[in-house]
Amino acid sequence: MVIDNLVAMLSAVNIARTKSDEQKVLRGLHKSGIFSAGGILVGTMAFRLYPFLTGYDVVAREPYATLDIDLSYNRKIDVFIDRDKVDPQEILKNIPLIGTPTLDPKHRSYQFSIKETDLTLDILTTLDPKEDRPEDIKSVNEIGFMAKPLEFMDYLAKEPVRAAIPDMGILVNIPSPSRYMIHKIVISTQRQNDPKKIKDGLQAEVLASVIPKENMILAMKDFFKMYGSKGKSIFDSGLGNLDENSREIMKWVVKNSQIIFSRPR
Repeated sequence: MVIDNLVAMLSAVNIARTKSDEQKVLRGLHKSGIFSAGGILVGTMAFRLYPFLTGYDVVAREPYATLDIDLSYNRKIDVFIDRDKVDPQEILKNIPLIGTPTLDPKHRSYQFSIKETDLTLDILTTLDPKEDRPEDIKSVNEIGFMAKPLEFMDYLAKEPVRAAIPDMGILVNIPSPSRYMIHKIVISTQRQNDPKKIKDGLQAEVLASVIPKENMILAMKDFFKMYGSKGKSIFDSGLGNLDENSREIMKWVVKNSQIIFSRPR
């Protein structure tokens, strides 16, 4: 009853509504137990849920349209944490995928179209630079899919938070707003002549204007701890994709993160 009242209250807020095709996929993922197994909703679908964590009105902003539903799984999480496993047949029962989820390395698909929609479901995971190559596709037993390892996904997928999709009444896992913002700044440097580069910058600007600075500092410190001076160089490059106000905010955050990098010998 409490959840129902909360969902009704959140639904009254002026936010980007979940389209029927998106609801079909998200509800299917939820019913299949993906989120209980540790699946994390990333990308623009996660961005749409940040109003309830940060207080801004996403409808008044541009960068929230998407035809992709991106799902990530953190393979680096502590192996002693008990997580549910997903039966691939349950996924097929609940989502009209074009293609079949499989853990067979001969079938390297991590991207699926959804029948009678323009949507695609992308399965992503963390990249281990010691074991994974950029072209690798990895099996993720817990969720019954092959997945594409991506650089910096271990940062984005670390310490996810729970969020309600208000017009659906379900709970999902999403990245923390601060990590999402920093990740957007970083990956904007990897997109050449890609419209998503503009969306990355716009989403980061929205979040930079509303996230408490102390939260940004904590997330920034962890980014530098994970990636060192190389990560800082990439992040600094990504600041060029922000507007002047957001750039100055992030420069202040970096300055106050008090990270001291050792010089190469």
